Amino acid sequence: MLVLFIIVAVVAIVVYSAEHNLATLGQFVDYVQHDTLTVMMVLNNKD
Repeated sequence: MLVLFIIVAVVAIVVYSAEHNLATLGQFVDYVQHDTLTVMMVLNNKD
């Protein structure tokens, strides 16, 4: 399950980066942190 989550997260990051052409690492980090927290909350709610 954890491996699958990591794969999905990496793919999502690559796709997002390609679509939005992130200008700074800061924007990238902010997006990753927000997306990771959102996904974790969703997974926790399903449990």
